[in-house]
Amino acid sequence: MFIHLFLGIIVLLANQVLANTETITFKVPNYYDIPFCSRSFDNSPVTRINSSTLLLTDIPIRCINNYTIDDSVISLPYDYIRKPKQTLLVKLNNYENAAFDSNDLINVKLCWPATYPINFNIDYKYVRASEFGKSHNDTLDIYVEVTFYGDFYSPGEVKEDKIQFQLIISRLPGVVPIPIELYDIIIYVVTLLFLLVPVYPDIVSLLTAPTSEKEHED
Repeated sequence: MFIHLFLGIIVLLANQVLANTETITFKVPNYYDIPFCSRSFDNSPVTRINSSTLLLTDIPIRCINNYTIDDSVISLPYDYIRKPKQTLLVKLNNYENAAFDSNDLINVKLCWPATYPINFNIDYKYVRASEFGKSHNDTLDIYVEVTFYGDFYSPGEVKEDKIQFQLIISRLPGVVPIPIELYDIIIYVVTLLFLLVPVYPDIVSLLTAPTSEKEHED
């Protein structure tokens, strides 16, 4: 019973975390040769590659020891009249050669306000540096691919000209794809259930006593 209750609570919390979001989790392949990156995170701007593609070459990669949503808001220009399909490519750098390793689980979560009538889709892909015109050190890098487009009809003039969303990328601490923001809550729930185990028989007795007495009277 306690196991069922625990699993039910986890599912409920996960649904709350994933509300108004798109999320994916993928594993860094064992055979993947992670490009060398000795520098730390640098907050670089988004650049446009062409009419439908934008590029972000720096984004922090969180872990359980430094999890925060700071520097997670991305603001992009968007044409709400034409509503074109756009793609944002976000490069994952192995900052200080310690952000992630082979076989690590990477969680990507995108959150956006309900006030934006935009459809989002996220995925990941491998892209060679030469595809962006870099002739030296042709590394094979991991990119998060965010695709979005307007899906609405407006009877009046639309004055909005940008879109904002949160993009949070984190390295999960274990082999089970549980979002990091749930770990503190899980520890609390497990502790609570552990404390309830000794009094479980008393709780059952209290819950079943009225039914038992009624059956005895009948």
